[in-house]
Amino acid sequence: GDFYLKYKAVVSTQSTGGKSLDQQLWDCNWQIMNITTPANMFHALRRQMYMKFRKPLIIFTPKSLLRHPLARSSFDDMTPGTSFKPLIPESRDVSKTKKLILCSGKVYYDLYEERANRGMEEEIAITRLEQLHPFPHSLIDEELKRYPA
Repeated sequence: GDFYLKYKAVVSTQSTGGKSLDQQLWDCNWQIMNITTPANMFHALRRQMYMKFRKPLIIFTPKSLLRHPLARSSFDDMTPGTSFKPLIPESRDVSKTKKLILCSGKVYYDLYEERANRGMEEEIAITRLEQLHPFPHSLIDEELKRYPA
C-alpha cells in the first residue's frame, strides 16, 4: 500500500513531453505476456505474424514450462476457430468457491499443485492472466462478477 502511494506520487509528478510517466506506460505500444500453455503461445505468435502493424511482443514465459508436465495443450486448442486467450478462467461450479486467485505465468502451476495437496479444489479458484499489457480490464471484470463471494 505505502509503496504504491509513494510510487504513484513520484510518477505523477515527473513528466516528459507533457505526459506523466504512468501515462506514457499506459500509452506504450507493446504487448506483454506471461503465457502458460503451448496453445496460447502458438496463438500469440500466430497473432503477431498476422497483425497488419506489428507491435513489439514481450513474452516472460520461462523455459522450464516447456518441460512442465501440467503445461500441456490439446491439438484441438490450435485448430481453426480457436484464438489467443488473454485470461484463462477455470471451468467450475462457482457457488462453492470462497477465494479467487488471479495469477500469471508459472506460479499458476505451483498454486495448482499446492491447492491439490491441501484438498482445496472446491474452495479456491485460480484464474490465469496471460496478457499483462494491454491489460484486459473488461475480462477481469467479467471474471470477478462470476464469483458471488
